[in-house]
Amino acid sequence: MTTTVPAPHAATVLCGPARSDLVRAAIGLAAGAPVDVRVERVQHRGDGTSVGYDVRYGGAGDAGSTDYLVASTAPAALSAQASSGVVRLSDGDLDVALWRHPGDPALPGLAASCDVATVAAWLPGTTRLEMVTYRPLRRAVVRALGPAGVTGYVKIVRPGGVDRLVRQHAATAELGSPRVLAAPAPGVLVLADVGGRTLAEAIADGDRAPDLADVLALLERTAATATREVAVEPFSLGLLAQVAAVEGALDAPTTQRLRRLARAVEAWIARTARAWPVVATHGDLHAANLVVRTTDGDAEIVGVLDVDRVGPGHRVDDLACLLAHLSVASTGAGGLATAASDRARATVERWWSQVADPAPLAARTASVVLSLVGVVDPVRVPALLDLAGAWCARASTPNAPLHRGGTGSVPPSEES
Repeated sequence: MTTTVPAPHAATVLCGPARSDLVRAAIGLAAGAPVDVRVERVQHRGDGTSVGYDVRYGGAGDAGSTDYLVASTAPAALSAQASSGVVRLSDGDLDVALWRHPGDPALPGLAASCDVATVAAWLPGTTRLEMVTYRPLRRAVVRALGPAGVTGYVKIVRPGGVDRLVRQHAATAELGSPRVLAAPAPGVLVLADVGGRTLAEAIADGDRAPDLADVLALLERTAATATREVAVEPFSLGLLAQVAAVEGALDAPTTQRLRRLARAVEAWIARTARAWPVVATHGDLHAANLVVRTTDGDAEIVGVLDVDRVGPGHRVDDLACLLAHLSVASTGAGGLATAASDRARATVERWWSQVADPAPLAARTASVVLSLVGVVDPVRVPALLDLAGAWCARASTPNAPLHRGGTGSVPPSEES
């Protein structure tokens, strides 16, 4: 099916006001039919941009039915057959594919993995499911639960990636990665629950995180487990393209500031680059991917999650991912969130005090923070820009304050 995309620019079409017309065209609604389309996440990779939408039919104030739709410019989506449930729209310059979740054309195992009866056959005792992670066209994780708690997890990837992922889990078993129980369908792995809590949960609850040296020790142990031969591009790179992908969802002043920050961060990354050795890395290291055991309030790392990206890279990029995610968590506010934010902030500052070479790490941390702009609630974007600016300032002044009390002032680093 081909029809007209009502805008010429990808960011405007996918994230701007034109997104409502895009959704109407895809599902066959009349022009102007009431529908509320909220951008839930923007995912940009080298082969295209994918945007997830929370859709409410009948408008924002209506209690009508809801959907989760994805629009993508990636070849894996555009090449899908119409019979797969993917609608392709084009205006002659831009091609966009849309589908309803869970009908992801690159993840054929996702639909079955979202069906309770099917998953219960894989993990007996399952009575309900929770979507933990969904990255369109790439991967998803579903948590299976029963009356007694978690029965296991289902990981969904492209079918061609299953064998390598099985090897990744086997190789990282000594690090405490989840055990593979079965591969019941193309692109589907059933994983055992590793138990315990994540480091993110432990920090939020007030437990003391391990020292940065303990995290580095885990990464050193990773060296003997890596099976991937090709390096995975770190999240700190490709920033300008990631920024361009989300611009349509932001107002003009925010977009201008985001662009200015991205240019400054890219300059600092180039300025502080080192001839680092290539070592084994986790590839997506953050507190929610580390499993801990707590004794007398002290958290000890006993496991790792999401080992898909374990492979060769630079240690600085793992640490940038770790600091960026936890510092973003420290921007929460209100009630219990404020206490958890304070604990996250304290951990970030403790880790930062233990860093040996702060300038390149600060620049890359700023980049990862900006890469998360497309996956947070829009009301949090100004706080993330403040945070990225502060990390950028730390590239030249390691002791620069990370949180400026919401003043909205522009650090000199943004003018680089």
